[in-house]
Amino acid sequence: MNLIFSIFSLLFGACFGSFATMASYRLPRNEDIFFKKSYCPKCDKPIKFFSLIPVFSWIFQGGKCSNCGNKISIRYPLIEIFTSFLFFMSYLKFGISYNTVLFDLIIVVCVIMFIADLETYIIPDSMQITLLVLSISMIYYNNMDIYYQVMSSVAYFVLIISTSFLVEKWKKKDALGGGDVKFITIAGLLLGFQNLPVFLFIAGIIGMIFGLIWKIITKNEYFPFGPALLVSFVSLMFYLF
Repeated sequence: MNLIFSIFSLLFGACFGSFATMASYRLPRNEDIFFKKSYCPKCDKPIKFFSLIPVFSWIFQGGKCSNCGNKISIRYPLIEIFTSFLFFMSYLKFGISYNTVLFDLIIVVCVIMFIADLETYIIPDSMQITLLVLSISMIYYNNMDIYYQVMSSVAYFVLIISTSFLVEKWKKKDALGGGDVKFITIAGLLLGFQNLPVFLFIAGIIGMIFGLIWKIITKNEYFPFGPALLVSFVSLMFYLF
């Protein structure tokens, strides 16, 4: 049974990863993610059902669109595989439980925000709201002290706003985007005040390394900090729950 559920977790992860690839592309562009049919961004033609099978469609089609023959970005199978892996880790952590469902949904939201910020410097507000709802559900289901969690969120917000303000005055440039501030505030709901130093430390280390690589590759001084925050958040969630 464990093997069967492990396989199902991988399959569900790949399917939700496929959804994440679509949502992370459409949301920053204000496109519908539920009722608009999947299409090729190169030729705009609808994608047939057999071309929507996660990972395998990309492999069997040689990484090319079945309509126009243009290359399909490797982002699609990579996101699907990565999400599948996280779903599997979630199953190993929580087993078959309500926490698994909530955590898997949080993973999907975080993957969407990660990719959207990485590619467009935008963390969609719709995903922030979804994460907030899921966080409140997680708090309620795990009988966490709602007062403490809310106060922790407020503390995260006050600290990050104060720090951002001081850095902006010192360096004369924006320190964090509005999306980053919103996410950190929501993250505080689940992580709690006691984990704030660890959360920021991990995000800072990842951000520093990522920033150096980003500047070397893109030659751009500005880089999205959201991905570092998201990796830190998900890592701590796996540890804390």
